[in-house]
Amino acid sequence: MAQSGFTPISIYYSTTASAVPTAANLVPGELAINTNDGKLYYEDSSGVVRVLASKSTGTVGGSNTQVQFNNSGSLGGSSGLTWDGSFLTTSSIKNTALTSGRVTYAGASGLLTDSANLLYSGTDLTVYGVRVGRGAGASATNTAVGASALNANTTGIDNTALGDSALLLNSTGTQNTAIGRVALANTTASFNTGLGFYALALNTSGASNTAVGVSALQSNTTASQNTAVGYQAGYSNISGANLVAIGYQAGYTSNASNNTFVGYYSGQATTGILNTFLGVNGVGYLVSSGTKNTIIGGYSGNQGGLDIRTASNYIVLSDGDGNPRMWMDGDGTPYIPRSYSLTTSNGANLFIESSGAFYRSTSSIKYKRDVQNAAHGLAKVLELRSVTYRGKGAVDGETVFGGLIAEEVHAAGLTEFVQYAEDGTPDSLAYGNMVSLCVKAIQELKAEFDAYKATHP
Repeated sequence: MAQSGFTPISIYYSTTASAVPTAANLVPGELAINTNDGKLYYEDSSGVVRVLASKSTGTVGGSNTQVQFNNSGSLGGSSGLTWDGSFLTTSSIKNTALTSGRVTYAGASGLLTDSANLLYSGTDLTVYGVRVGRGAGASATNTAVGASALNANTTGIDNTALGDSALLLNSTGTQNTAIGRVALANTTASFNTGLGFYALALNTSGASNTAVGVSALQSNTTASQNTAVGYQAGYSNISGANLVAIGYQAGYTSNASNNTFVGYYSGQATTGILNTFLGVNGVGYLVSSGTKNTIIGGYSGNQGGLDIRTASNYIVLSDGDGNPRMWMDGDGTPYIPRSYSLTTSNGANLFIESSGAFYRSTSSIKYKRDVQNAAHGLAKVLELRSVTYRGKGAVDGETVFGGLIAEEVHAAGLTEFVQYAEDGTPDSLAYGNMVSLCVKAIQELKAEFDAYKATHP
Protein backbone atom coordinates (compact mmCIF):
# COMPACT_ATOMS: atom_id res chain seq x y z
CA MET A 1 0.00 0.00 0.00
CA ALA A 2 1.42 3.33 -1.11
CA GLN A 3 2.27 5.94 1.47
CA SER A 4 -0.02 8.92 1.47
CA GLY A 5 1.18 11.59 -0.96
CA PHE A 6 3.25 9.19 -3.12
CA THR A 7 2.33 7.42 -6.38
CA PRO A 8 3.69 3.88 -6.65
CA ILE A 9 5.73 2.79 -9.71
CA SER A 10 5.64 -0.81 -10.80
CA ILE A 11 8.44 -2.31 -12.97
CA TYR A 12 9.33 -5.75 -14.23
CA TYR A 13 10.63 -7.85 -11.40
CA SER A 14 11.65 -11.35 -10.39
CA THR A 15 11.78 -13.05 -7.00
CA THR A 16 14.00 -15.88 -8.23
CA ALA A 17 17.61 -15.78 -6.95
CA SER A 18 20.20 -15.00 -9.61
CA ALA A 19 17.57 -14.45 -12.29
CA VAL A 20 18.77 -11.86 -14.83
CA PRO A 21 16.45 -10.23 -17.43
CA THR A 22 17.37 -10.69 -21.08
CA ALA A 23 17.44 -8.09 -23.81
CA ALA A 24 14.20 -9.53 -25.13
CA ASN A 25 12.50 -8.75 -21.80
CA LEU A 26 13.32 -5.06 -21.98
CA VAL A 27 13.58 -2.15 -24.34
CA PRO A 28 16.41 0.45 -24.17
CA GLY A 29 15.93 2.56 -21.05
CA GLU A 30 13.53 0.13 -19.40
CA LEU A 31 14.27 -1.12 -15.83
CA ALA A 32 13.89 -4.54 -14.17
CA ILE A 33 14.53 -5.62 -10.57
CA ASN A 34 15.38 -8.90 -8.83
CA THR A 35 13.86 -8.51 -5.40
CA ASN A 36 15.65 -11.61 -4.11
CA ASP A 37 19.14 -10.45 -5.12
CA GLY A 38 18.44 -6.74 -4.60
CA LYS A 39 19.84 -5.87 -8.04
CA LEU A 40 18.44 -3.24 -10.44
CA TYR A 41 18.98 -3.79 -14.18
CA TYR A 42 18.54 -1.61 -17.30
CA GLU A 43 18.97 -2.06 -21.03
CA ASP A 44 21.40 0.41 -22.65
CA SER A 45 21.03 1.94 -26.11
CA SER A 46 23.00 -0.93 -27.58
CA GLY A 47 20.55 -3.49 -26.29
CA VAL A 48 22.86 -4.79 -23.55
CA VAL A 49 21.38 -5.50 -20.09
CA ARG A 50 23.56 -4.05 -17.32
CA VAL A 51 23.46 -3.84 -13.48
CA LEU A 52 22.52 -0.34 -12.41
CA ALA A 53 22.66 -0.88 -8.65
CA SER A 54 23.00 -3.60 -6.03
CA LYS A 55 22.11 -3.92 -2.36
CA SER A 56 25.24 -6.10 -1.80
CA THR A 57 27.58 -3.58 -0.21
CA GLY A 58 29.32 -6.28 1.81
CA THR A 59 31.26 -5.94 5.05
CA VAL A 60 34.07 -3.36 5.21
CA GLY A 61 37.37 -5.18 4.80
CA GLY A 62 40.72 -4.56 6.49
CA SER A 63 41.47 -1.78 8.98
CA ASN A 64 39.54 1.44 9.27
CA THR A 65 42.21 3.40 7.31
CA GLN A 66 42.49 1.04 4.38
CA VAL A 67 40.96 2.15 1.10
CA GLN A 68 38.09 -0.18 0.05
CA PHE A 69 37.84 -1.85 -3.35
CA ASN A 70 35.50 -4.31 -5.11
CA ASN A 71 36.86 -7.70 -4.22
CA SER A 72 34.73 -10.07 -6.35
CA GLY A 73 31.54 -8.27 -5.39
CA SER A 74 32.52 -7.65 -1.77
CA LEU A 75 34.42 -4.80 -0.15
CA GLY A 76 38.06 -5.42 0.51
CA GLY A 77 40.64 -3.33 2.34
CA SER A 78 44.10 -2.70 0.77
CA SER A 79 47.12 -2.79 3.07
CA GLY A 80 49.12 -1.06 0.32
CA LEU A 81 46.76 1.92 0.03
CA THR A 82 45.60 3.77 3.16
CA TRP A 83 43.91 7.10 3.95
CA ASP A 84 44.13 8.72 7.39
CA GLY A 85 41.97 11.71 6.54
CA SER A 86 44.94 13.83 5.47
CA PHE A 87 47.39 11.67 3.50
CA LEU A 88 46.97 8.89 0.99
CA THR A 89 49.76 6.34 1.46
CA THR A 90 50.69 3.60 -0.97
CA SER A 91 53.46 1.01 -1.05
CA SER A 92 53.59 0.96 -4.87
CA ILE A 93 52.04 2.63 -7.89
CA LYS A 94 51.60 0.94 -11.24
CA ASN A 95 50.84 2.87 -14.40
CA THR A 96 50.80 0.90 -17.63
CA ALA A 97 51.52 4.13 -19.50
CA LEU A 98 54.93 4.35 -17.78
CA THR A 99 58.06 2.45 -18.93
CA SER A 100 60.06 0.24 -16.62
CA GLY A 101 63.46 1.66 -15.63
CA ARG A 102 62.52 5.28 -16.24
CA VAL A 103 62.27 7.89 -13.50
CA THR A 104 58.69 9.16 -13.02
CA TYR A 105 58.04 12.85 -12.50
CA ALA A 106 55.11 15.31 -12.59
CA GLY A 107 54.70 16.90 -15.99
CA ALA A 108 53.49 20.40 -16.80
CA SER A 109 49.86 19.35 -16.29
CA GLY A 110 50.65 17.76 -12.96
CA LEU A 111 50.19 14.23 -14.33
CA LEU A 112 52.85 11.59 -13.76
CA THR A 113 55.07 10.88 -16.75
CA ASP A 114 58.57 9.50 -17.48
CA SER A 115 61.50 10.18 -19.83
CA ALA A 116 63.86 7.99 -21.86
CA ASN A 117 66.62 10.45 -20.84
CA LEU A 118 66.21 9.81 -17.12
CA LEU A 119 66.76 6.18 -16.09
CA TYR A 120 67.28 4.38 -12.79
CA SER A 121 68.58 0.81 -12.57
CA GLY A 122 68.00 0.38 -8.87
CA THR A 123 71.59 1.40 -8.08
CA ASP A 124 72.64 3.96 -10.71
CA LEU A 125 70.96 7.02 -12.21
CA THR A 126 71.45 7.80 -15.91
CA VAL A 127 70.79 11.35 -17.11
CA TYR A 128 70.98 11.90 -20.88
CA GLY A 129 73.36 8.95 -21.14
CA VAL A 130 75.54 10.07 -18.21
CA ARG A 131 75.64 7.38 -15.56
CA VAL A 132 75.94 8.36 -11.91
CA GLY A 133 76.33 5.75 -9.19
CA ARG A 134 78.46 2.74 -8.35
CA GLY A 135 78.70 1.13 -11.79
CA ALA A 136 78.14 -2.52 -12.54
CA GLY A 137 78.51 -4.79 -9.53
CA ALA A 138 77.13 -2.02 -7.30
CA SER A 139 80.15 -2.08 -4.99
CA ALA A 140 79.66 0.40 -2.16
CA THR A 141 83.24 1.69 -2.58
CA ASN A 142 83.07 2.36 -6.32
CA THR A 143 82.14 5.69 -7.91
CA ALA A 144 81.00 5.85 -11.53
CA VAL A 145 80.04 9.05 -13.37
CA GLY A 146 79.62 8.91 -17.14
CA ALA A 147 78.07 6.83 -19.89
CA SER A 148 79.26 3.20 -19.54
CA ALA A 149 81.66 4.12 -16.74
CA LEU A 150 82.60 0.93 -14.83
CA ASN A 151 80.12 -0.83 -17.07
CA ALA A 152 81.53 -4.37 -16.74
CA ASN A 153 82.60 -4.31 -13.11
CA THR A 154 81.87 -7.47 -11.12
CA THR A 155 83.88 -7.66 -7.90
CA GLY A 156 86.34 -4.78 -8.29
CA ILE A 157 86.27 -2.34 -5.37
CA ASP A 158 87.64 1.09 -4.47
CA ASN A 159 87.50 2.29 -8.08
CA THR A 160 86.68 5.78 -9.34
CA ALA A 161 85.55 6.29 -12.94
CA LEU A 162 84.61 9.73 -14.25
CA GLY A 163 83.91 10.11 -17.97
CA ASP A 164 82.32 8.32 -20.90
CA SER A 165 83.52 4.68 -20.89
CA ALA A 166 86.04 5.32 -18.11
CA LEU A 167 87.09 1.92 -16.70
CA LEU A 168 84.64 0.47 -19.22
CA LEU A 169 85.80 -3.16 -19.08
CA ASN A 170 87.17 -3.31 -15.56
CA SER A 171 85.77 -6.39 -13.86
CA THR A 172 87.88 -7.37 -10.86
CA GLY A 173 90.53 -4.62 -10.75
CA THR A 174 90.70 -2.56 -7.57
CA GLN A 175 91.89 0.88 -6.54
CA ASN A 176 91.89 2.30 -10.06
CA THR A 177 91.19 5.95 -10.82
CA ALA A 178 90.10 6.94 -14.33
CA ILE A 179 89.12 10.50 -15.21
CA GLY A 180 88.44 11.28 -18.86
CA ARG A 181 86.67 9.73 -21.82
CA VAL A 182 87.83 6.12 -22.40
CA ALA A 183 90.46 6.51 -19.66
CA LEU A 184 91.56 3.03 -18.51
CA ALA A 185 88.68 1.65 -20.59
CA ASN A 186 90.12 -1.85 -21.08
CA THR A 187 91.89 -2.57 -17.83
CA THR A 188 91.24 -5.53 -15.56
CA ALA A 189 94.25 -4.77 -13.37
CA SER A 190 94.67 -2.75 -10.18
CA PHE A 191 96.37 0.36 -8.79
CA ASN A 192 96.28 2.35 -12.05
CA THR A 193 95.62 6.06 -12.46
CA GLY A 194 94.57 7.48 -15.82
CA LEU A 195 93.79 11.20 -16.03
CA GLY A 196 92.97 12.56 -19.47
CA PHE A 197 91.22 11.67 -22.72
CA TYR A 198 92.31 8.12 -23.71
CA ALA A 199 94.89 7.98 -20.92
CA LEU A 200 95.90 4.30 -20.54
CA ALA A 201 92.96 3.56 -22.85
CA LEU A 202 94.25 0.17 -24.05
CA ASN A 203 95.69 -1.04 -20.77
CA THR A 204 94.57 -4.58 -19.97
CA SER A 205 96.63 -6.30 -17.28
CA GLY A 206 99.32 -3.69 -16.54
CA ALA A 207 99.26 -2.59 -12.90
CA SER A 208 100.52 0.39 -10.90
CA ASN A 209 100.69 2.72 -13.90
CA THR A 210 100.15 6.48 -13.78
CA ALA A 211 99.19 8.43 -16.90
CA VAL A 212 98.33 12.14 -16.82
CA GLY A 213 97.55 13.87 -20.11
CA VAL A 214 95.68 13.30 -23.35
CA SER A 215 96.64 9.85 -24.73
CA ALA A 216 99.39 9.43 -22.14
CA LEU A 217 100.43 5.74 -22.16
CA GLN A 218 97.54 5.15 -24.55
CA SER A 219 98.99 1.96 -26.10
CA ASN A 220 100.15 0.41 -22.84
CA THR A 221 98.60 -3.04 -22.42
CA THR A 222 100.51 -5.37 -20.11
CA ALA A 223 103.37 -3.26 -18.76
CA SER A 224 103.46 -2.13 -15.14
CA GLN A 225 105.00 0.59 -12.98
CA ASN A 226 105.08 3.20 -15.73
CA THR A 227 104.63 6.94 -15.19
CA ALA A 228 103.79 9.31 -18.04
CA VAL A 229 102.85 12.97 -17.66
CA GLY A 230 102.14 15.11 -20.70
CA TYR A 231 100.34 15.03 -24.04
CA GLN A 232 101.02 11.61 -25.64
CA ALA A 233 103.82 10.94 -23.17
CA GLY A 234 104.81 7.27 -23.45
CA TYR A 235 102.20 6.95 -26.21
CA SER A 236 103.60 3.87 -27.99
CA ASN A 237 104.69 1.92 -24.95
CA ILE A 238 103.02 -1.50 -24.90
CA SER A 239 105.06 -3.82 -22.73
CA GLY A 240 108.01 -1.77 -21.44
CA ALA A 241 108.04 -1.48 -17.66
CA ASN A 242 109.39 1.17 -15.28
CA LEU A 243 109.19 3.95 -17.86
CA VAL A 244 109.20 7.54 -16.64
CA ALA A 245 108.18 9.99 -19.37
CA ILE A 246 107.43 13.58 -18.40
CA GLY A 247 106.78 16.21 -21.06
CA TYR A 248 105.07 16.66 -24.42
CA GLN A 249 105.49 13.38 -26.36
CA ALA A 250 108.31 12.36 -24.02
CA GLY A 251 109.27 8.76 -24.85
CA TYR A 252 106.65 8.70 -27.62
CA THR A 253 108.17 5.74 -29.53
CA SER A 254 109.69 3.91 -26.59
CA ASN A 255 108.57 0.37 -25.87
CA ALA A 256 111.61 -0.52 -23.79
CA SER A 257 112.01 -0.81 -20.05
CA ASN A 258 113.70 1.28 -17.39
CA ASN A 259 113.99 4.52 -19.36
CA THR A 260 113.63 7.98 -17.82
CA PHE A 261 112.78 10.87 -20.13
CA VAL A 262 112.13 14.32 -18.68
CA GLY A 263 111.52 17.29 -20.96
CA TYR A 264 109.64 18.32 -24.08
CA TYR A 265 110.06 15.65 -26.79
CA SER A 266 112.75 13.94 -24.69
CA GLY A 267 113.65 10.43 -25.88
CA GLN A 268 110.95 10.74 -28.53
CA ALA A 269 112.40 8.07 -30.87
CA THR A 270 114.36 6.00 -28.36
CA THR A 271 113.91 2.21 -28.41
CA GLY A 272 116.90 1.25 -26.24
CA ILE A 273 116.74 0.47 -22.53
CA LEU A 274 118.10 2.04 -19.34
CA ASN A 275 118.51 5.53 -20.78
CA THR A 276 118.16 8.73 -18.76
CA PHE A 277 117.52 11.99 -20.63
CA LEU A 278 116.88 15.20 -18.72
CA GLY A 279 116.67 18.60 -20.37
CA VAL A 280 115.02 20.81 -22.98
CA ASN A 281 114.27 21.02 -26.70
CA GLY A 282 114.00 17.29 -27.32
CA VAL A 283 116.94 16.08 -25.29
CA GLY A 284 118.03 12.68 -26.67
CA TYR A 285 115.20 12.57 -29.21
CA LEU A 286 117.54 11.27 -31.97
CA VAL A 287 118.90 8.40 -29.88
CA SER A 288 117.42 5.23 -31.38
CA SER A 289 118.78 1.85 -30.26
CA GLY A 290 121.40 3.22 -27.88
CA THR A 291 121.19 1.91 -24.33
CA LYS A 292 122.32 2.94 -20.85
CA ASN A 293 123.06 6.50 -21.89
CA THR A 294 122.71 9.59 -19.69
CA ILE A 295 122.15 13.03 -21.23
CA ILE A 296 121.65 16.30 -19.38
CA GLY A 297 120.83 19.51 -21.25
CA GLY A 298 119.57 19.91 -24.80
CA TYR A 299 121.82 17.47 -26.67
CA SER A 300 119.77 15.55 -29.25
CA GLY A 301 122.00 12.49 -29.60
CA ASN A 302 123.76 13.65 -32.78
CA GLN A 303 125.08 17.14 -32.39
CA GLY A 304 128.34 19.08 -32.14
CA GLY A 305 130.31 16.31 -33.83
CA LEU A 306 129.21 13.70 -31.28
CA ASP A 307 126.91 10.92 -32.54
CA ILE A 308 125.60 8.42 -29.97
CA ARG A 309 122.33 7.46 -31.69
CA THR A 310 123.18 3.77 -31.54
CA ALA A 311 125.92 3.92 -28.92
CA SER A 312 125.69 2.85 -25.29
CA ASN A 313 126.98 3.82 -21.85
CA TYR A 314 127.66 7.45 -22.75
CA ILE A 315 127.33 10.29 -20.27
CA VAL A 316 126.83 13.68 -21.97
CA LEU A 317 126.61 17.08 -20.29
CA SER A 318 125.37 19.73 -22.71
CA ASP A 319 124.09 23.29 -22.71
CA GLY A 320 120.55 24.43 -23.51
CA ASP A 321 121.36 24.63 -27.22
CA GLY A 322 122.47 21.02 -27.25
CA ASN A 323 126.22 21.64 -27.55
CA PRO A 324 128.06 18.81 -25.77
CA ARG A 325 130.36 20.44 -23.23
CA MET A 326 131.70 17.32 -21.56
CA TRP A 327 131.14 13.60 -22.01
CA MET A 328 132.40 10.16 -21.20
CA ASP A 329 132.30 7.51 -23.88
CA GLY A 330 131.17 3.91 -23.45
CA ASP A 331 134.54 3.02 -21.94
CA GLY A 332 134.42 5.85 -19.43
CA THR A 333 136.99 8.02 -21.19
CA PRO A 334 136.31 11.70 -20.41
CA TYR A 335 136.28 14.42 -23.04
CA ILE A 336 136.15 18.19 -22.57
CA PRO A 337 136.46 19.68 -26.09
CA ARG A 338 136.85 23.29 -25.01
CA SER A 339 139.82 22.53 -22.76
CA TYR A 340 142.10 21.80 -25.73
CA SER A 341 141.69 25.28 -27.16
CA LEU A 342 142.48 26.97 -23.86
CA THR A 343 146.31 27.31 -23.95
CA THR A 344 148.91 28.65 -21.49
CA SER A 345 152.68 28.92 -21.19
CA ASN A 346 152.58 27.49 -17.69
CA GLY A 347 153.82 23.96 -17.12
CA ALA A 348 151.48 20.99 -16.96
CA ASN A 349 149.90 20.60 -13.53
CA LEU A 350 147.39 17.77 -14.06
CA PHE A 351 147.89 14.36 -12.51
CA ILE A 352 145.56 11.39 -13.10
CA GLU A 353 145.72 8.71 -10.45
CA SER A 354 145.41 5.04 -11.38
CA SER A 355 141.84 5.13 -10.02
CA GLY A 356 141.00 7.79 -12.60
CA ALA A 357 140.86 10.69 -10.14
CA PHE A 358 142.12 14.10 -11.30
CA TYR A 359 144.60 16.10 -9.20
CA ARG A 360 146.40 19.40 -9.64
CA SER A 361 150.19 19.14 -9.36
CA THR A 362 151.79 21.70 -7.03
CA SER A 363 155.31 22.78 -5.94
CA SER A 364 154.89 25.30 -3.13
CA ILE A 365 156.49 24.51 0.23
CA LYS A 366 153.02 24.87 1.77
CA TYR A 367 152.05 21.61 0.12
CA LYS A 368 155.22 19.73 1.24
CA ARG A 369 156.39 18.05 4.45
CA ASP A 370 159.56 16.18 5.57
CA VAL A 371 161.65 18.16 3.06
CA GLN A 372 165.17 16.67 2.71
CA ASN A 373 168.13 17.36 0.38
CA ALA A 374 168.09 14.91 -2.55
CA ALA A 375 170.65 12.11 -2.32
CA HIS A 376 170.45 10.94 -5.92
CA GLY A 377 172.41 12.82 -8.51
CA LEU A 378 174.89 12.26 -11.37
CA ALA A 379 175.57 8.62 -10.57
CA LYS A 380 171.90 7.68 -10.91
CA VAL A 381 171.50 9.76 -14.04
CA LEU A 382 174.31 7.76 -15.61
CA GLU A 383 172.45 4.54 -14.82
CA LEU A 384 169.44 5.61 -16.83
CA ARG A 385 168.83 4.77 -20.47
CA SER A 386 167.45 7.49 -22.69
CA VAL A 387 165.22 5.95 -25.38
CA THR A 388 162.95 6.76 -28.31
CA TYR A 389 159.74 4.79 -28.97
CA ARG A 390 156.33 4.63 -30.61
CA GLY A 391 153.32 4.56 -28.32
CA LYS A 392 150.47 2.02 -28.26
CA GLY A 393 147.76 4.59 -27.46
CA ALA A 394 144.73 4.99 -29.72
CA VAL A 395 145.89 8.42 -30.90
CA ASP A 396 149.68 7.78 -30.94
CA GLY A 397 149.89 6.61 -34.54
CA GLU A 398 153.47 6.51 -35.86
CA THR A 399 154.72 9.42 -33.78
CA VAL A 400 158.20 8.86 -32.28
CA PHE A 401 158.53 9.88 -28.65
CA GLY A 402 161.57 10.29 -26.41
CA GLY A 403 161.85 9.46 -22.73
CA LEU A 404 162.71 6.85 -20.14
CA ILE A 405 161.37 3.44 -19.13
CA ALA A 406 159.50 3.48 -15.79
CA GLU A 407 160.63 -0.06 -14.89
CA GLU A 408 164.29 0.94 -15.44
CA VAL A 409 163.94 4.06 -13.29
CA HIS A 410 162.39 1.86 -10.60
CA ALA A 411 165.27 -0.62 -10.92
CA ALA A 412 167.75 2.26 -10.49
CA GLY A 413 166.19 2.96 -7.10
CA LEU A 414 164.67 6.22 -8.17
CA THR A 415 161.23 5.25 -6.91
CA GLU A 416 160.38 8.83 -5.94
CA PHE A 417 159.96 9.56 -9.64
CA VAL A 418 157.89 6.47 -10.47
CA GLN A 419 154.08 6.36 -10.48
CA TYR A 420 152.63 2.93 -9.88
CA ALA A 421 149.53 1.15 -11.12
CA GLU A 422 146.93 -0.29 -8.74
CA ASP A 423 148.72 -3.65 -8.80
CA GLY A 424 151.97 -1.98 -7.62
CA THR A 425 153.85 -2.26 -10.91
CA PRO A 426 155.65 0.77 -12.44
CA ASP A 427 153.22 2.65 -14.69
CA SER A 428 154.52 6.14 -15.46
CA LEU A 429 157.11 8.75 -14.51
CA ALA A 430 156.82 12.16 -12.90
CA TYR A 431 159.03 13.74 -15.56
CA GLY A 432 158.55 17.20 -14.12
CA ASN A 433 159.88 16.10 -10.76
CA MET A 434 162.98 14.57 -12.37
CA VAL A 435 164.28 18.11 -12.88
CA SER A 436 165.54 17.87 -9.28
CA LEU A 437 167.66 14.83 -10.28
CA CYS A 438 169.18 16.76 -13.16
CA VAL A 439 169.81 19.81 -10.92
CA LYS A 440 171.64 17.58 -8.42
CA ALA A 441 173.71 16.03 -11.21
CA ILE A 442 174.63 19.45 -12.59
CA GLN A 443 175.64 20.63 -9.11
CA GLU A 444 177.89 17.60 -8.71
CA LEU A 445 179.46 18.20 -12.12
CA LYS A 446 180.04 21.83 -11.23
CA ALA A 447 181.75 20.84 -7.98
CA GLU A 448 184.01 18.38 -9.84
CA PHE A 449 184.81 21.02 -12.44
CA ASP A 450 185.63 23.61 -9.79
CA ALA A 451 187.92 21.12 -8.04
CA TYR A 452 189.66 20.34 -11.34
CA LYS A 453 190.17 24.02 -12.08
CA ALA A 454 191.68 24.53 -8.64
CA THR A 455 194.39 21.95 -9.33
CA HIS A 456 194.83 22.85 -12.96
CA PRO A 457 195.03 26.63 -13.16
